[in-house]
This record gives sequence, structure tokens and C-alpha cells, in this order.
Amino acid sequence: MKIKLGKFSMTAIRPDFFTPVRFEEPKTIKQYIQEGVDNYFYLSGRSVVVIPREILNGSQAVRIIKDQDQGKVKQVILGAIKVISYMIVIIPLLMLVAKASFRLTHKFHIVSKDKYESIVRQKNYSLVKKVSFWRHFLFSYNKAIDDEKWNSTQGLSFLIAEFQTIKGSFHALLAETESEHTEYQEKKENLKNFISELIDQTTESLSALQEKIQNKTPRGLENVGNTCYMNSALQPLLAIGNFKQLIPNSVAPEPEDSFEARKNILASFKDFFESWTNKDNAANLGHKVGNLRKEIFEAGLSQGGFTNSRDQDQERGFQDAGQFFELILHILGKGFQLEITRTPVMNDGTSIEARKTEETTPQGVFYLQLPGDSLQEIVNGYQAALDQEGEWRVEDSHSQSEILFFRFKEMQKIVGPVPEILVVEVNNHVVNPEQDHVINFAPLFKEPSENCEYKLVGFSQNHHQVHWTSVVWKENNWFYCNDGQTQQVPIESNFFKHPANYMIFQKHENGYL
Repeated sequence: MKIKLGKFSMTAIRPDFFTPVRFEEPKTIKQYIQEGVDNYFYLSGRSVVVIPREILNGSQAVRIIKDQDQGKVKQVILGAIKVISYMIVIIPLLMLVAKASFRLTHKFHIVSKDKYESIVRQKNYSLVKKVSFWRHFLFSYNKAIDDEKWNSTQGLSFLIAEFQTIKGSFHALLAETESEHTEYQEKKENLKNFISELIDQTTESLSALQEKIQNKTPRGLENVGNTCYMNSALQPLLAIGNFKQLIPNSVAPEPEDSFEARKNILASFKDFFESWTNKDNAANLGHKVGNLRKEIFEAGLSQGGFTNSRDQDQERGFQDAGQFFELILHILGKGFQLEITRTPVMNDGTSIEARKTEETTPQGVFYLQLPGDSLQEIVNGYQAALDQEGEWRVEDSHSQSEILFFRFKEMQKIVGPVPEILVVEVNNHVVNPEQDHVINFAPLFKEPSENCEYKLVGFSQNHHQVHWTSVVWKENNWFYCNDGQTQQVPIESNFFKHPANYMIFQKHENGYL
């Protein structure tokens, strides 16, 4: 048989029928079986080893080795067992058929020692070139980790995918190194060690990137049983950049009757926030939310405030994100004082100033009830007193329940310092991120400061009076948070078409987030 090599030709030398063919590691199951059949007829002498991926015109290149790697005693014992088995005609006959079938379907040609060494050098050179190629890529991408232009969710995701490709290529090269040039063990080990070091570098870079992207992506909060309303309120609060600085060391001493309850709730909230800061998984964070919920109900929470009762049914009634906002902002000392002025009005529209009443109450949420095409338009409607109607029932000698109607003008204003966080309830308002991203809330304040602009941090949504979710702005991207599941979403998505119930804002200082 002749094999052409470019302009040259050479006569291919085939191994004889009874010369066993061996394979280098790693081997397939089929190759193990083929070796076993060949070894059955082998007693001593030379054998040939297949050179991986060296095929020419359908013929697999092999190299000659002197003897199989086993001790003399073991070789004699195995040889005796084989000779004895030859006397059982059926066994050698079956083995002979299997061996013939193998040799008919596989062609081999022996290469000289010089040719084999040339192949090894070429394979070494090829491996080194491949390693150098991927090492260059690793070096380039390592520089990109700290480059600000890649410091976004999309940029980091792209880099992670690239590093995973590089790592996969290094693992493939390591496997290729394992199966080549076993005689040159020292060079092989050096190359393996070098590739392993590059894999370790790639793993470290991947860890750094994954930590970066985790910091840019909200972590989920598992629902541990009716805690979705809390999760939907916590996610936008946690997206506030300086939220850690807003957590006080202790709660306010007043009111005295709720001091211990508020102290316990704050301790539970700090425990949750520590787990959040330490990047605990969603399940553990959900467990901490459950503990916080337990402290709230043990405090006797009712509609965002504190009562002395321990009504067992109130837990089922407390399922509104607004109630949680009211409570937690009160605990953190980040609520506000709301002044409500009511002036009765006669049928002709004349105000009865003598019967005007004022009250001030601590609040965590400002309830916007006016209609409007945009949130800013709704807020602007609170510059003047609003017309209200009411009714009450009185008993007299002629009627046990006479109904009297009355009208009044109501003015609601935030008094005192401008709060860092402002939560507003909105009725069926569909959030427009481009229009609602910065709102001037000056009309809500009795004595507005020079800057009453707030930036939108996120909003909570209720679905069919059953389930709560939220959408939050973090690291220049919007994320949809549904308990333990979070995902980045574009403003064109359906998540922005569902009306918000509560919108969370932070005092605007240096541009939009």
C-alpha cells in the first residue's frame, strides 16, 4: 500500500494480524473491548499504539512499542491462562472472528521513530499555539473587567459569556494535552501546569464578574407564606443607594407604649439587612423576612400603627404593601408629619372659618386621590384645598337615624423637614418611566424647600387583590421582582402596563440615579 504525501510517496507498513493494537488514555468502552480482543492472542513481543488524530486516507497511524507494561510473573501467568483457553476451541474461534472484524473495519499504518517524533513536535507546537492564542484573549478580557465602559449589566453579562468560552477552551486543551506524547512526560506536565494556572486565573476573573453583576441585579426574596407584599415593598427600598446610612442605631423613645415592639422590629430588620449585605441566598433572605413579619404581628400591628390588642385575625388582614411602608418608615424614623386642615363649606360655597379644624399625624405614605394624565399633574392638584363631601347620622326624637350631609374643603400638607424617602399611593396610575423619573413634590409641602424634586426608585403592584410584585431601578436598568425571581426588563415590557399601587421616591440631589 502506498500513501501520497504532497509530491512524495511512501510505502505504508501495516502491523501484522496478531500484533496487538493499543489506545492511549482516555479510552472509550469500544476501545477497551478492542484492546481486550487483541490482547487475547498476545503472549509477548511488540505491540503498536494508536497516535490520536493522525489519519491519512482512512488509515490510522500507529507507533511500535516493545512490550506491554506488566511484570514477568504476571505475564507468564496470563500467558498460561490464555494457552489453556485456546484448547477450548469455541473461545479462540469467537475471539478470532471479533479480531478479524476489528481489523477489517480499521486500517493502520506504522510510522517510523523519526516520523513519530516529528508528529509529537508538531502536536506540541500546535498545542502551544492554541494555548498562546487563548492566553492572549484572557489577558485582553482581564483588562476589560475594570474598564468602566463594560460596567453595566449588559457589559458584564457579555464578559461572563466570553470568560466561560475561554475557560471551556482551556479545559479542552488540558484534555488534549492528557492524550498526547506520553514519552515526553516532563514537557507534558509543564504544559498541563501552565494551562491549569490559566484556568485558575479565568475562574478568579469569572468570580469577580459574577460578584459585580450580582451587585447590579436585585436578589430575589423567597415567599415564605404570605410575604409577597413585604417583598414588593423591600425591593425598591433596598435599591436606594445610601439605604444603609438611613437605618438608625435605635428607635425613637416616643411613643412609650410601643417602644419595645418597635425596638424588636428594628432588630429583626437589621438582621435581615445584614443577610442582604452579606449576599445570603434568596431562601435565607426569605426566612429573615418571615422573622420580620412575625415581629410585626406580635407587636399588634394594625393599619401601619400600633394597638394594644392581639387580634388573631389581624394577620390575615395585613396584606397591603402600603401598611408595611407606613410601619417600616415609622420604625426607621423616615416618615413625615402630615397636617390636615378641614374647613366646612355652606351650600353657597362660603367657608365657615370659625369651624375650621387642624390635626397632625405621623405618616409614611402620602395618599394621592386626584385624577390626572401624569403623576406630576396629579401632584400639582394638591396646591389648593380639595372639595370633600361627608355624612353623619344623628338621633333625635323624630328619627332614630337622620342623615345629614356636609361639605368641607380639605388641605393636606407635609410639615417639617423634607423626608429622604417619599412613598405615594396612586390609583390606577400606569408608570411612565421617562415621564415619572423625576417629580417635583413641592405642592405637597407646607413650607417647601428650594429642592423638592424626587427621583423614582421603584413601584409596587397588586395583582387581582392576591399577589404583590415590584419593579425597581438599579444600576441604570429596570428589574421586575416577583418574590424569589428577578429579571431585567425594558420599559416596553408588559410589566409597565400594569397600574402601580405605590411609587417610591428618593430625594433628588445629583441627577437621576
